Amino acid sequence: MASCAFFGHRNYDYRPYEDNIREVVEILIDRGVTEFYNGYRGNFDQTCARIVSELREQHPQIKNIMVLSYPPTESFVMPNCFDRAVYLLKQSVPPKSAIVRTNKQLVMKVQYVVSGVVRGYGGAKIACDFAKTMLRSMINVVTYEEQFFYQPSNKKK
Repeated sequence: MASCAFFGHRNYDYRPYEDNIREVVEILIDRGVTEFYNGYRGNFDQTCARIVSELREQHPQIKNIMVLSYPPTESFVMPNCFDRAVYLLKQSVPPKSAIVRTNKQLVMKVQYVVSGVVRGYGGAKIACDFAKTMLRSMINVVTYEEQFFYQPSNKKK
């Protein structure tokens, strides 16, 4: 069972890229991805969450999972587009570092990253840079740049 995370900017207009996002998610479903993780923190996350939710009608095997950066409170209400919510951090962290640490844990959990990063700064950029160092396959839905990283084989030639 393969999984995917979404990382993009909070304040950027992704409406022109909705078809790209939909196409990439469908490609990942064809590659066996069944779990889609999303922080639901901004424009990119909300767009991706909606698209995955819509695609569940044709692909009932997929799950749309909300990733929480802070422990849920009693007043927490999960948006209807998600199947469940998860909190990935195993220890308490300062609020200022919670999102960055959650993103790193999320990268460690998934095999694929769908990126909407267009700026050279910010939390989404940091998460995608970390994904590259962890050799995660990544697709940018804005530039359509696809990077596949493979672990080198230990076999000698």
